[in-house]
Amino acid sequence: MTKLETSAGAPTEYKEEFVQKTYDYIKERKDEITEFHKTRGEKSDGYDRLIKVKIPTKQGLASYLGVSSKSVDRWSALDEDGKSLHPKFSLAIAKLVQEQHDRLVENGLSGDYNPTIAKLLLSANHDYKEKSDITSDDKAITSFEVVIKK
Repeated sequence: MTKLETSAGAPTEYKEEFVQKTYDYIKERKDEITEFHKTRGEKSDGYDRLIKVKIPTKQGLASYLGVSSKSVDRWSALDEDGKSLHPKFSLAIAKLVQEQHDRLVENGLSGDYNPTIAKLLLSANHDYKEKSDITSDDKAITSFEVVIKK
């Protein structure tokens, strides 16, 4: 395994095998559901379930690969021309991000995930906003004019 890079060390070298390992990581990150018998009644029984969430993240992938998250970001980044130095890896990261997004939306809406945490992650990682200002195009309003009609 590659050593984690430090601020004083040289950047971790990219390996082509990281593409397949990224897809393996995504495939392995499946939630674990445990169902248990909650109550026993005369006419019915109550059941409940616990979900151990294992959502794929870039930070988790970095740990899985034994590299820093900065390396993952660098390898998947686009240059000024919009091209990636490692296009297959960039596609794998796009798949990871899409999988994360889909699971947050679907499970957040169903209540399987905590909706507040799902909303927080969607805002932080997927550019979701609770409210959008359509009058100023999300730019600061520096001045305004008041018109009074009689």
